[in-house]
Amino acid sequence: MNTHQSQSGFALFSVTGLAVIVGLLLITGLGQWLWHNTLRMGEYCHRISAELSIQNYTMDGCNTIGTSIASFRNYLEQRVSYSRFGDTMNLEEFSAKIAREFASRGIGFNSPQLSGLIDTGMLNNKNFDLDGAPSLDKLRMALTRGSVGSDYLRMGNADAAQQWLKSSANMGEYGVLSQLSLGSAYMEGTGGIGKDLEQSYQYNSMALDSINKLQRAGTPESSRLLESLPAAPSEMSSSLSSALNQTRQQLP
Repeated sequence: MNTHQSQSGFALFSVTGLAVIVGLLLITGLGQWLWHNTLRMGEYCHRISAELSIQNYTMDGCNTIGTSIASFRNYLEQRVSYSRFGDTMNLEEFSAKIAREFASRGIGFNSPQLSGLIDTGMLNNKNFDLDGAPSLDKLRMALTRGSVGSDYLRMGNADAAQQWLKSSANMGEYGVLSQLSLGSAYMEGTGGIGKDLEQSYQYNSMALDSINKLQRAGTPESSRLLESLPAAPSEMSSSLSSALNQTRQQLP
């Protein structure tokens, strides 16, 4: 047997072996288990560090692990996703697309339209009056709380992520980005947040209502928020309405 035949035989054997391994992973469900737990490595790192009381020394490392894995996941998913907002989607498809879009630069909390509005100094104001504050201050507070929560979500710190994102989501239409983030996270199980269809439905319903209110408002603040969405408001509303309608019958 010559060298060329040996190389061809080895290549065929390697491809066949890889196909068998992939097949076993898919059939047995082991692949899904490995992938699911790999995505939660940042969360596991934080949890183990807390149990060993060494979180002060491992916080940065755990955050890096969570962020790196989230980036890798989004990279892979962007290569296989062809759906667009405005298409008919179920809630799982909509949530997955939101997660991918929000991980991109220039979308959501990273949108240039919101530049200068995120101010972590506002978080020190314990007496912030939601009802009495000017609309611009409400917008800034909602975006700041949501941005902090989004960072924690990316790092795999589920408890802190939920705390900050929920405080933002409860600020009405100004919390639309946080509502979409939570709706996606509860559907996807992102950042160690447990999957919860009812919670996902609730926050996505809030997001749909917020998008509609922002469209009717016609203020500079509402325009900046709508421009930070990953698609035109009408397309977002169309996909979201479809997703919620399909999911409503699955709720208990």
